[in-house]
Amino acid sequence: MKLAKSGEQYPLTLDYTAFHPGYLLKNLEDLSKRPAKLQEKIFEKLFKQAEIANYTDAEYTEYETSLKIYRDLKNSIDTAFDDGKLEGRVEGRAEGMAEGMTKGRAEGLAEGEQQALLCTAEKLKKAGVAVEIIVQTTGLTVREIEGL
Repeated sequence: MKLAKSGEQYPLTLDYTAFHPGYLLKNLEDLSKRPAKLQEKIFEKLFKQAEIANYTDAEYTEYETSLKIYRDLKNSIDTAFDDGKLEGRVEGRAEGMAEGMTKGRAEGLAEGEQQALLCTAEKLKKAGVAVEIIVQTTGLTVREIEGL
């Protein structure tokens, strides 16, 4: 079936249906090739609904069954995906906490050792021990010892 005008002759997509709504709906199943103006998403939905409306009872039952299976599978996949994201967040937090605790402990120990060395160096300096000996004993730099 051929349409009265080509899609390019209508300035707006909705004008096409506004001027010929009855014609379009009445001849919907006969349209084998749609103009480019009728290939937008809204018209795709309209044509799909018209196609479904023309199904036989058996075809419609089969369509509904396949749609139910599709929706069930999609819901299962979406639920599994959401559960996986939640599980990943929980595991990530636990790993992050463990890593943070380990790193914090190591930094704390290093800082404690540094404080102990500074305290020892300060005592040795007050006792009159030579800076070179304090450097050899503690491993601190001359600048660190002189800053005490």
